[in-house]
Amino acid sequence: DFENWNTCARYLPHAETILSGEPIEDSKELHLRRAAVLFRTGLYQSRRQEFDQALHKTNCCLKIYHEIGLDHSPDALRANTMLGCIMHRFDKDWPSAVSLLQDTLQRQEQLLGQDHPDTLETISQLVDALVSYGSDLVTAESMCRRLIAARERLYGPDHILVVQARISLGQTLYELAKFHEAEALLRACADHSALRQSQTNPEMISVYAALATVLDDQEKS
Repeated sequence: DFENWNTCARYLPHAETILSGEPIEDSKELHLRRAAVLFRTGLYQSRRQEFDQALHKTNCCLKIYHEIGLDHSPDALRANTMLGCIMHRFDKDWPSAVSLLQDTLQRQEQLLGQDHPDTLETISQLVDALVSYGSDLVTAESMCRRLIAARERLYGPDHILVVQARISLGQTLYELAKFHEAEALLRACADHSALRQSQTNPEMISVYAALATVLDDQEKS
């Protein structure tokens, strides 16, 4: 979460020091711990859009899970979701990202259930990839509405994850030329207290950018 970034930055050098060495013994437990550190540091760096470093750590993490035979474990699937995010945000490889995320989502739904937080995060990333790719926007809208409903059940209507899902829906509605609905939704997100606590929150910046795009296109039309 954005509010924890300062804490993450303080501990990042320690994590990098740990990752620079090799495990002191060849045990499954130590490999799993190393994979967990790789995943968490990669996740933080991807949130900061340091995608080259995040990509390297994610691939190293997935390599460990493969070598110990846990390719389809919940933790490995979570790393696959992050890899799909990096692929469409950094590499701009939307077809591969969509394919990976769809496969990961199917496995998570079978293993974890449709409303598990990891499953919902994969839906969120898949929606972003579909919208970026301009592909199957009707499906993206449907998935967004499913995501919002599930997160509201889990966290309540005012949780930041629900707001993030509503922003994604607003962006999807814009791509579908549903400008008035998109504007109303994005304005509500921009006024939400969970975002307004920090004007430098990346989600706050993204909702303002999306709202500005919607308003600009409505003026032109």
